[in-house]
Amino acid sequence: MESIEDIKKANMMLHGFDLESKPLKIDTEFSEFAYLLSKVDLPQLELKIKRISKWKMKRDAQTYLGSKLNLRKVRHSTDKMYYKLGGMEVSSVVELAQVYNSVSKYVNPFNIPIKYTNDGQFFGLVVFHEGIYDSLEFYMNMLLSITRIELFEEANDLTTSCYLHEIMHTQLIEPKGKIKDYNNAEVLCMLMEFIYLLEKDSSEILLRKTERNKINYFLFEFNNIFKFYYENDGSITEYEALKSSKYASSILKAIKLFQIYYYGNTNIKKEVLSYIQKVIDGSIILEDMLEHFDITHKSSIDGSIYKYLLRK
Repeated sequence: MESIEDIKKANMMLHGFDLESKPLKIDTEFSEFAYLLSKVDLPQLELKIKRISKWKMKRDAQTYLGSKLNLRKVRHSTDKMYYKLGGMEVSSVVELAQVYNSVSKYVNPFNIPIKYTNDGQFFGLVVFHEGIYDSLEFYMNMLLSITRIELFEEANDLTTSCYLHEIMHTQLIEPKGKIKDYNNAEVLCMLMEFIYLLEKDSSEILLRKTERNKINYFLFEFNNIFKFYYENDGSITEYEALKSSKYASSILKAIKLFQIYYYGNTNIKKEVLSYIQKVIDGSIILEDMLEHFDITHKSSIDGSIYKYLLRK
């Protein structure tokens, strides 16, 4: 499997994303929105992020998510667990995927090993065991298995929200298809970051710092999408533009959805969490939740974000 298009299809099949997912279009309205957002004078926050123990980071995330949501066990594997597949004879690609799936085991998501790295100040990543097979049919039938979660080495007050973000990813991979549009892949994970930080710190300093990071990230990814459409020298593939689009779109929709939570009363807050739980349970897909709260690309660039980001 060497072509970028096949790699894209394999990734879409693994998660149950719509194969027709495309990068956001860059029209005049979107360009003007991004330009104005780049000019917003966000509050400067002189904040030294407090270091905490890794044990406390993990405990805080587990305690918080456990108080808000009912989490599912998830598939876990290590590379060693797949050694037993060596030399095994199977009659079809489907059977191979079934055997492959049988190797992983279900665990509490907080029992997934954490690997600490020095790759970025607020870094988080879920690492999947994805196989090395050439057939797209294999990826259609294979179930994702999580090998580890990677986080930044120095645990601090924001590492907890990064870890919580990655735990949310574990809740959205099985059954496949909880999220249809690849552009929405990060929405719920980012939303739970915001909700956690709002409730953790009444001063909202940590929340605002995270919002600033997200806006800067949005502008970086928007620039990549713009280059793909208007300045592409062949160095940016459509799949790479789509990955940038995923983050750009998810950031805006997560902030738009969080505004509903932030300004909402107790019943609204409960409703938002209830819909998150429904997505985790698989009774609805994320797009059903977004439709219920009228979260679209168009509504996420309606300008209300400026007022929210500059709130006193």
